[in-house]
Amino acid sequence: MRIFIIILLLLPLLFTGFQGSSAIAADDVRVIMSVDRSNYDLISNMINEAGGKVNFAYKYVDAIAATLPTDKVNAFNVLPEVKRIEKDVMVSLPEPREHYRPGLGMIAGVVELGADNIQAMTVNELKSLLDNEPNNYSPYTNNLTNALKFSQMTGHYGENVIVAIIDAGVSSAARAVNSRIVGAENFSGDGIPGDSPLNGSHGTWVACCVGANAIFGFSNPAIQNAVKQYAPNSVLPDYFGGGIDGIPMVGQAPQALFYSLKVFPYNSGSAPRSVIGAAFERAVELKQMYNEGDPDGVNIRIVNMSLGGPELFAGNDPIYSPLVKMAHEAGIVVVTSAGNNGPSSMTIGDPGDSKNILTVGATSDAVHERIVAQIFYVPSIPNGGFLWRPIDNNQVADYSSRGPNADGRSDPDIVAPGTWRYAQSANGSTISWVSGTSFSAPTVAGAAALLISAYPNATPDQIRAALLNGANPWAVDGRPGKQDQGFGFLDVARAYARFGSWNPWDIGLQTPLVRINVALSGIRVIDSDNFSGSTGWLLPGQRKEFVIQTTTQPLTGMTVSVNVTPMLSPSQQNQLFGDDAYIGIASAKTSTGDYRAGTPAFVKSTQTFELSEQDLELGLTRITIQGDWTNAGLIKADVQITKNTSLPGLFPVGNGKLAEGQNAVYTVDVPEDLPQAKFTLGWLRGWEAWPTNDLDLYVIDPQGNMIIEDNDGDGDPDGLSLDDPERVIVQSPMPGTWTLIVDGYTVWNSSADYILFSNVTMPFLPKTDAEVASAVLSQIPDKFALSQNYPNPFNPTTSIKYQLPEQSHVSLQIYNIQGQLVRTITDGVEEAGYYTANWDGRNDASTMMPSGTYIYVIKTEKFTQAHKMILLK
Repeated sequence: MRIFIIILLLLPLLFTGFQGSSAIAADDVRVIMSVDRSNYDLISNMINEAGGKVNFAYKYVDAIAATLPTDKVNAFNVLPEVKRIEKDVMVSLPEPREHYRPGLGMIAGVVELGADNIQAMTVNELKSLLDNEPNNYSPYTNNLTNALKFSQMTGHYGENVIVAIIDAGVSSAARAVNSRIVGAENFSGDGIPGDSPLNGSHGTWVACCVGANAIFGFSNPAIQNAVKQYAPNSVLPDYFGGGIDGIPMVGQAPQALFYSLKVFPYNSGSAPRSVIGAAFERAVELKQMYNEGDPDGVNIRIVNMSLGGPELFAGNDPIYSPLVKMAHEAGIVVVTSAGNNGPSSMTIGDPGDSKNILTVGATSDAVHERIVAQIFYVPSIPNGGFLWRPIDNNQVADYSSRGPNADGRSDPDIVAPGTWRYAQSANGSTISWVSGTSFSAPTVAGAAALLISAYPNATPDQIRAALLNGANPWAVDGRPGKQDQGFGFLDVARAYARFGSWNPWDIGLQTPLVRINVALSGIRVIDSDNFSGSTGWLLPGQRKEFVIQTTTQPLTGMTVSVNVTPMLSPSQQNQLFGDDAYIGIASAKTSTGDYRAGTPAFVKSTQTFELSEQDLELGLTRITIQGDWTNAGLIKADVQITKNTSLPGLFPVGNGKLAEGQNAVYTVDVPEDLPQAKFTLGWLRGWEAWPTNDLDLYVIDPQGNMIIEDNDGDGDPDGLSLDDPERVIVQSPMPGTWTLIVDGYTVWNSSADYILFSNVTMPFLPKTDAEVASAVLSQIPDKFALSQNYPNPFNPTTSIKYQLPEQSHVSLQIYNIQGQLVRTITDGVEEAGYYTANWDGRNDASTMMPSGTYIYVIKTEKFTQAHKMILLK
C-alpha cells in the first residue's frame, strides 16, 4: 500500500499545504534534545522561558530531556545548538503473554500464592544446603544451568558483586533478597522509595532470579505435592515441622548484592526513555566514582534492564548506545531482556537491540510447566502436569523475541530459563510464579555475578565472551537457529571453563534496506502474489517462518490459509489439548510484537486468516508457525498465501518534505452523505528501511474535534501510531472542511518525503511497477554495485539487486555457462537509485531452463560487473 503512496510523490497534485507549528494543539510533550554540554545553560534557560521544564541534563550523554509546549518544539528544532530533537518515547516492562486453552480459559503469565513460613538463609546455611548435601537438595534452575556445579567446584556464590536493577524497585520486605540491598534510588517521581514494599513486584522478582536465598513453607499440600512429584530434589521434607516441607528459593548468585534504581512508578509499568537513561547514567556515575576512589561511589559490576520498547534505529539509540559504551569502559556488564514479542523474527526491542551487551531470550522447561499446571490449572487430575507437558524437553519459549535486528545483527545472544520462575513478591508475604524474558535476563545477570566472584578483575568483554562461548548450543530442543537461541543455553560451568576466550563481534550489514541486512541470517523473502509452502515436520517448540515482501505493489489485503496435520493419532496426542500449531502473523514493524488477524493463535486443523488493508504495511510481514510446546508429537502445516492487489481507491491531497518537529496542514472538503472517509499518510524510509522514520497524522473535524480512531484494534490512535502508512477511517463523517496535519515525529535523515491521501478528492493514475521499484528509498547510492543474487542456489525464482549513483543506460542480461544469451532482464535508461530484478529461471521465450550455473551481467556507460548463480530443480 505505501509504495503505492510513495510513487505518487512524482505526480502533480491539485492541493498544496503549508508548513507551520501552530496547527497542533499546544499540549506539553516530552522530548530529548541532542545538545553539546557547553550549551546546556543556554538551552536550559530557553526551555524555561518557553514555559517548559528540564527533566534531565545528562552528564555523560550530550542530551537534555525536557517537557515543552508542543507549539514550541519547532522553535528549538531550528536552533543551531540543537542537533536534533526526538520524542521521549515510553519504555515498558515486558507483558507476560496469556494463552487461551479450551476448557481452562485464559492461562496467565503470573500466578500467586501466600507463604506460611519464610526463612532467610545465612551464608553457612546456604553452603551447607548446596555443598555438603548435594544429594539431598538440588535447586532445579541452578542445576539446569550448571550454576550449582560451578558453585560446588569453585566455592563462589556471587559474593560482594553488586547488581544494579533498573526496574520497579527491590522490596525491603522480601526476605529472599532484602538483607543484601545496598542502596536504592527513585527516578520515577512518585515519591515512593526504591526499596518500598508498596512498589510493583517486577523488580523484586528480577532480584530473586539474580540471587534469592530463602526457604518457604506452604501448608497447602497441593504445592508440596506438585514440587515433590516433578522436582523431588528441590524439596526439604518436613523442614518446618508438622508436615510442612521447605521449598528453597535459590537464585543463580545467592550471595549477590543489589542496588535498586527505580524507574517505574508504583502503579505503572511504563516510563519515559529519558528516565531509564537517567537511572542507567547514575549506575555508570556511581561506578566511575568508585573507580576514582570517591567514598560515595558504588562498585556496581552488572546492570540488569528487564524492560523494552520499540526502536526505529536498531543499535544506535542516542541515549542507551553511548551509555553502554561508557558502562563497559567503567567495568559494568550490561544485561537486558530480549522482549516478549515472539514467536516471529525481528522482534527484539530496545535496549535489547543495543550493541555489545548481553541480550537474553527465554526458554520453557517441562518441570516448571508441570508444577504450575498441577497446582493451578489441572489440580484435580492425577499426573495432570505430565498430561499438560508430555515431552520432557527444554524449548525456546513461544513468547521470547527473536532476531535478527533491522541492521542485520543477530539477537538474542543467549537463552536462559524464563517460564514459571519461582520468586517472592514485593509485599513479602506471597510467592509468584512468573514468565517472561524479564526473568531469563536476571538469570544471566546472576551467572555473570558468579563469574565475577571467581574473577574479580574480569572486564565486561571477558564476562560476555565466557558466557557466550560457554553457552550450550544443544541443550534446547527443536533445533533452534541463532536468531532463536543465540549462542545457546546458559551453562555457567562451561562459561567458567571458557574464561579468556575471544569476545564475539556484534556487527551487521547496516545497509539502508532491512531485507538486505537480514539476508545473512538465512531469511528468504517471498515476493510473489501467490505462494504455497509447507513447514515440514515440526517438533514441539520448533518454528518455521515465511517472510512476505509487502513493498512492491499496492495491497488491499492478504489471505493466509493454514492446514495443520499432526503425526500422531488423537489417542497419542496431548490428552488435554490435542497436538496443534501456534501461529503468529507479525506486521512489517521491527522490534515490536504487532501481531495481526487475531494471532498468535492455536490451530488444530484448517484455518484462514484475512489481513485487511489496515493490517499491511511497507516492509516484511512474517508468518510464523510453531509446533505447540505442549504437543506430544510432531505436526506439519501446509500454507497458502495470496495477496490482494486491487487498487485502494485513494486520491492525493498533498505531498512534501518534513524535518523532525515540523508539520504541514491540509484541508479536505467532505461532502454530505459520505458513508466513510479515509485519510492515509505514507512516507519514505518506513519499516522496510533502517533507520525508520515515523510521521503522525492528526485529523480534525469541521467542529474542531480531534478524531482518534483505532480501526485495527491495537489500542493506539491510528494517526498517532507506528503504522506506516497511518490510516484514519471515519464512519459517516460530518460534511464540511476537515483539517489534516502531518507531523514529523521522528526523522533520522534531514527530511522525510511524505504524501497524504483521502478518498474524497480527485482520482489519479497509478504508475508502473518499474516506477514503483525505483522509489523504495529516498537517498541516492554513492557508487555502482551489483549484489550476489538471493537465494543462491535457487528454485525457481531469485532476486538480483543493483544500485546506480546516477541516471544510466542499464543492461542486465543472463547467460548460460557456454556464453549464450538466455534472458534480457533490463535494457533501458534508469534513474539513480536501488533496484531489484527477479529471474524466474525462464529464457526470453518463456521456456524453463535446466539446472546449472548461469552468469548475470550488468553494463552501464561507466560500470560492468558479473556474478554466477546456480539454478537447482
